[in-house]
Amino acid sequence: MNEEKNIKRIWPKKAAFIFFVIMLILTFFSNTIMNMSLPQVSVYSVKEGEIGTVIRGSGIAEAIGNYEVMISQSRKVQEVLVQAGDTVNEGDVLFLLDDEESEELEMALDKLDDLKIQHQKMLINWPSPDYTQEDRNIERTKQELEEAMIKRDANNVSKYQVDNMEHLINMKEEELEDLTDEVNELQTELSDYSGATDEMLKSLKRQIEDKENQIDNARPSRERNPVSLSSLKLNLQRLKEDYEILVAKYPDYDSVNNDLDNSKVALDKKKKELSDAEKNNASEDVIKTLKENIQSLENKVNELKTKLLGYSELTSLVRRIEDKEDEIKDHEPYVEGPAIDTDQWELELERLEEDYKDMRDKNRDYNRVKEKLKDTKDDLSEVEESLELLRENHNSLSEKYDKWKAADEEAFRLQNELEDLLLSVENNKKSDKRAASIAELDSKKLKEDIEKQRELVNELRTDVTNGKVVADKDGIIKSINIAAGRMTSPNAAMAVIETIDQGYSLSFSVTKEQSKMLSIGDIANVEDSNITATLKQIKNDPSNPDENKVLTFLLEGEIESGDVFSLSIEQPSADYDFVIPRSALHSDSRGDFVFTVRSKKTPFGSRYIAKRVNVKILDENDQNVAVSGALMRGDYVITTSTELIESGIQVRMMNK
Repeated sequence: MNEEKNIKRIWPKKAAFIFFVIMLILTFFSNTIMNMSLPQVSVYSVKEGEIGTVIRGSGIAEAIGNYEVMISQSRKVQEVLVQAGDTVNEGDVLFLLDDEESEELEMALDKLDDLKIQHQKMLINWPSPDYTQEDRNIERTKQELEEAMIKRDANNVSKYQVDNMEHLINMKEEELEDLTDEVNELQTELSDYSGATDEMLKSLKRQIEDKENQIDNARPSRERNPVSLSSLKLNLQRLKEDYEILVAKYPDYDSVNNDLDNSKVALDKKKKELSDAEKNNASEDVIKTLKENIQSLENKVNELKTKLLGYSELTSLVRRIEDKEDEIKDHEPYVEGPAIDTDQWELELERLEEDYKDMRDKNRDYNRVKEKLKDTKDDLSEVEESLELLRENHNSLSEKYDKWKAADEEAFRLQNELEDLLLSVENNKKSDKRAASIAELDSKKLKEDIEKQRELVNELRTDVTNGKVVADKDGIIKSINIAAGRMTSPNAAMAVIETIDQGYSLSFSVTKEQSKMLSIGDIANVEDSNITATLKQIKNDPSNPDENKVLTFLLEGEIESGDVFSLSIEQPSADYDFVIPRSALHSDSRGDFVFTVRSKKTPFGSRYIAKRVNVKILDENDQNVAVSGALMRGDYVITTSTELIESGIQVRMMNK
């Protein structure tokens, strides 16, 4: 009973121990077990290397030259003297023909006679038209047209030039109007400063000096004394000196006044004339002329008014001289008396000094405006002169343009008339010349036909010499195409001679990419033979012109027509960074690629993962491919696999 209990207690321990041992074994050998189920792959280590390209092909040797024996007439073959495979030399007799002339020669002779007769009849009926009167009319019209063109060229002015001149005049008139407005504005502005001229400023300065003298000369014992009278006389003398200066400055004062009055009268008169003209519906030219006269008179009146603004200084000075003379007459000296009160004079002096400061500031503006007015008037004068010159030029251009237009219309009419005459004569000549042209063409054609017919007759006569057909070149009879007793067909091959003097050639097709590696003159290796093959020609392959080229080689050595040879051309090698076997390269819709093997460390050992890497083919041959891409030297690329490989799966490397 106790033993059974012990057994029951030991059994779970043993089972747990066995399970632990089994799990430990499975853990240690799980990597090996899993690897047994993975695809096994062969790899190649990427390395730098060379790529040598070999172009191969095979073909049949053929003679370069083949000569067809033929005649251009129908003749009966009496005897065939050669057979296929015979070697013949130039001049050897190949065929014997019957002595009868061929039907082609008889027909050719008859046709030659008919052509000669037709040509003689054509020469008899040759046309000869006369155009003397038409030529005279054409010459007369040409002379008139030349005269009209000379007259037109002498007045060569375009409408554009006239319009452009009018545009310039309009611009200049606008400029004149702007300057006139500017002058009027400046004259108005100048009138605002008319009381601040240089002379008036100088006069005010003298008044200040006189007032200062008057105050200085005041004494307590006198209200007035001889010194104040002397001061008045000194002031009068200075005023008269200023008067002499202004009189010299404005010698035409009276004449300007008279001219202003006369201009005002004339302006009123012209305005009345304009009003009457507009009421009476006068012509535009009359109204335009009156407006121009009024504008000119208004400008003159404004100029005279501006001029008289300066003359106001003279008028003001005359009044001041008269006042000063009256003041001297009224002067009465006093004897000693009580002290004179000068407060009023000092107040007056202070006011004079303030007035002087204000006038000095206004005098600066006055001189500025005056100078600007002068410059603007100068510009106005220049614009007026330029406008006058433009108007003269416009009138001259308009006159020339009218003459040019009339001459151009006349030239156009004469040109149309000349064209009509020429067209009429041309039509007449065409109708007359057409027959001559046709006759000339027919004559030329007949001459050519006659010459061709003669050549045909001569060819038919010399085609066969004494009823014999001979070989024109050395060679080997390749084929006989007619038998004795049969009629020959014109220009059909009676026999084919293979000429061996030009040698033999061999051709085969390659890709366009391969043909680009070759050059005319390249030497090819001929397998199992001492034959020399030299590349003679590269041309499109008629069966696939878009993708292939045909290589033609010239063969030298012991060759017979029909021999088959295999050729190869090895191209120079090139060094590349990444060279792999062709078995490692794959392609799909995304392009060319390879599978590389990446190692990944795990607690149970290394795992190997296949990864796709896109590449670009740089060069290739039968065994290897040079590529570029995200590769490094020493990378492993998969060359073979026991199962289909996809990027990202785990694989098992042989010998790993």
